[in-house]
Amino acid sequence: MAAGARFSSPENQSVPLAAPGEFASLCIGPLSVWPPVVLAPMAGVTNLPFRSLCREYGAGLYVSEMITARAWLLGNRRTLLLASSGVDENPRSVQIYGTDPKDVGEMARGLVEQGVHHLDLNFGCPVPKVTRLGGGSAVPLKPRLLARILRATVKSAGAVPVTIKVRKGIDETLTTCFDRRRSCTRARPTGTRFESSSRALRSPCWAMATSGRASTRCA
Repeated sequence: MAAGARFSSPENQSVPLAAPGEFASLCIGPLSVWPPVVLAPMAGVTNLPFRSLCREYGAGLYVSEMITARAWLLGNRRTLLLASSGVDENPRSVQIYGTDPKDVGEMARGLVEQGVHHLDLNFGCPVPKVTRLGGGSAVPLKPRLLARILRATVKSAGAVPVTIKVRKGIDETLTTCFDRRRSCTRARPTGTRFESSSRALRSPCWAMATSGRASTRCA
């Protein structure tokens, strides 16, 4: 995109650009993100070519798609490719998926050694092939496992900030976000990202992922 060019929908053409100092940088632990806009991780979407295209339109942080810890540790060629980054990706952010604290911790340590600046843990994926194995949205059902994965990741990450992606709960009758917040606090990750959007993006409850209904209330 040419320098100074602006990309916006017709409805937003008349909206003035942000004035200098109008918005502060997004601080994730020691990481300062500017502009304070993050490309959320999306499996099968936020690969290197897509992130490179998005970078042309400006954001501060571009998170990789979900990377499986076990496959990464085994050196799976496709997994390593998905976790790779371009020379211009700074800061570099990777989302990790796994159900074994040791695997996730070892992957976190390896990524930090490679120079990754931010790690995100996926505890929100509702896809059946993931949840059947106890991963993604199913992890918060096991608070001790969630806490162990978090502790292993935070310990391995050192000064690199760690965030997690979770959902409001399993369905409207079983919310897990409040109880799991205590597990997060004890493990000391940098931040928790609660999904709360429409069917077009992702719904906050596991059971709502394909129902067409989305509640953004967490109480």
